[in-house]
Amino acid sequence: MDTRVLVIGYGSTLRGDDAAGPRVAELLRDRLDDRGAVKIRTEASLTPELASDVAAVEHVIFVDCAADLAPGRVVESVVAGHDPVDSTPAMVHFLDPPALLRWTRELYGTCPDALQFAIGGGSFEISDTLTPPVATACLQVVER
Repeated sequence: MDTRVLVIGYGSTLRGDDAAGPRVAELLRDRLDDRGAVKIRTEASLTPELASDVAAVEHVIFVDCAADLAPGRVVESVVAGHDPVDSTPAMVHFLDPPALLRWTRELYGTCPDALQFAIGGGSFEISDTLTPPVATACLQVVER
């Protein structure tokens, strides 16, 4: 079966709630066994090297922690950036979802539909544990 959906959970697993994206990816991997129509990636950050994986699917879902949201709040949004742009995106080491989509279009001439789940975080101290509201929000994103 061809992979149709790519889920990228990203963030630092050493910075408390910043690990929300990787945690969602881990939970999904346990549930879906990372085979078939869905591919699941865990990343520290979004990099240009991901463009080839993004170009190979119909849908990409980004999951990350957001410091500007209340802890545990989940915001789902369509990611802009897959429309043609006037200029080539800047080459940097770390990208946001729209920039990664622009690179994908620039390099591969195609771009999937994209969603982002932002999970509000409250603690970004050195820790490998999520706060209770963020852990609950991760489960909500997996159910969605």
